[in-house]
Amino acid sequence: MVALQTTKGRDVAGRGKIYGILAGKLFDSIQRTMRSNQVIMIDRELGVIVDVMDQDEFQRSENGDIEFFDFGEWTVLPGFVDVHVHWPRSSLFPSRNGVEGVLGAEVADGIGGCIREVRKQVGVGADWIKIYADYRVRAQMGVISSSVGSRSIPTFSRPELEAMIRTAHDLGVKVAAHANTATAIENLLDVGVDSIEHGAEMFDKDNPDTTLIKKLAAAKQTTKWVPTLAAYHALQTQMRLTWEQARETFIKAVIEEGLENVACGGDTGVFDHGENAKELILMRQLGATWEKVLSWATIGGWECIRGVEWEGDNGEHRLRKLELNPVTAAGIDRDVPFGVLKKGWAADLVGIEGDLTGSPGDFERAVTEGVKLVIKSGKFVKCQK
Repeated sequence: MVALQTTKGRDVAGRGKIYGILAGKLFDSIQRTMRSNQVIMIDRELGVIVDVMDQDEFQRSENGDIEFFDFGEWTVLPGFVDVHVHWPRSSLFPSRNGVEGVLGAEVADGIGGCIREVRKQVGVGADWIKIYADYRVRAQMGVISSSVGSRSIPTFSRPELEAMIRTAHDLGVKVAAHANTATAIENLLDVGVDSIEHGAEMFDKDNPDTTLIKKLAAAKQTTKWVPTLAAYHALQTQMRLTWEQARETFIKAVIEEGLENVACGGDTGVFDHGENAKELILMRQLGATWEKVLSWATIGGWECIRGVEWEGDNGEHRLRKLELNPVTAAGIDRDVPFGVLKKGWAADLVGIEGDLTGSPGDFERAVTEGVKLVIKSGKFVKCQK
């Protein structure tokens, strides 16, 4: 038998290469189920999970001499993924958001200009391309006419969108698109965009046509929807009608039509960093089940932002190889897969005290007040035992 130890009074940084943790409940983000009394074996140096087994199997195994942590009172999940974040404004370049010195948004015009700009962005190191497929281009009219100033208008033609997305894909880079209008979203889906950010105007209750929602749902193998509910909610005092439309679109698409290709990204930066869980909370409040929300916030995030090398049959082959032999993670030149607590995947996880499976109120308390454990790449970042 293995004596179950706790972290109380111990140095959680640890000394051994392999250690184990007991999860009272483990969230399986692929099956969307909770599994009781699971032991997660972690390689501290590689930062990957080397095995997952139930507690009885662990006690019968030959792992009695490893360092072991008992978190049996908590639910352990893959680390949450926020796929839409804005960095604080640059102090060196006040006109730009983001990391110092990195190119910000640039104007592109015409098919040739669009291709050149994508190549330039990729050439200076961009790992993703973001396109503003529509925008409030007449925002300066807001002081005269708020309806004109706040209206999103498509910014690129379909051939321009296709040129940018095809160029990026040819260079091994994925494309996210800011898009609210039905016209922009339909064009983006036709040319294979990787993610649609926002999408509040995808459904109009005054013209209740769900064709576009069904088209997005049918693109589940290629395109993720990032609703950014938290941003709309945070801005509702200035944009009340936009929040109402965002809420109605989410309910129609996800709750009524069953759209599943969703990832969680709140447009963090519109509201305070550190409050990223707002997106998950709003999804629960609007009727999405806890199973779906937790899956979208974990494996859904990885499926959205993973590199093209993890897509398709080649990606499946890479995953199988990694799961069979986690040591191969040492040879991966970009992040190992994350969002699932499974052999070969990243040892990124959170431990939560509280009831994630209860009411929306229970869920909110758990994700805002109950985060007791954070492990990143196998290293303890937080542990309130």
